[in-house]
Amino acid sequence: MTRFKPSCCLVLGGLLLSPLWCNAETDQENKMYRWKGGDGSVVFSSSPPPPGVEASEMTMPQPANVTPSQDLNQLMERNRQIERELDQASQQRNAAKDRIEAVQQRLNEARQAAKDGEVPLPGERQKLPTGANRLTPAYFERQDMLRKRVDALEEELAQLRRQLR
Repeated sequence: MTRFKPSCCLVLGGLLLSPLWCNAETDQENKMYRWKGGDGSVVFSSSPPPPGVEASEMTMPQPANVTPSQDLNQLMERNRQIERELDQASQQRNAAKDRIEAVQQRLNEARQAAKDGEVPLPGERQKLPTGANRLTPAYFERQDMLRKRVDALEEELAQLRRQLR
């Protein structure tokens, strides 16, 4: 069973990541050695093993000319920008939902007014000489106005819902 010494793991992790920060340029700096220690544990090191110990040698790949801190800063700035855009989109969506609720409320009121308006108001009935009653043009004009208001609000609500999608 292969065991890693905690200190060796730290050395290994540091060695694997150090080229990214150091931009090592020589082959010597990119060499890594692996051997079994006296207690049977596996040792990784950038220094050659003690004399007489058999070790395998590995060459670490050359790092790209990238400065991680710059990349990290760019990613963090992009993340902040995306968060601002999401907040703005959320605020716009909430404002649109509020407008929809307000129009829905006005539409409900207009529908109720149209229903209540079916009953003729005083003066909207005219008595005929025969004794019968007839509705006046004012009644029909009022009904038409109430229907147009409901239609306009229904159209406005539909338009707002399409925009929200």
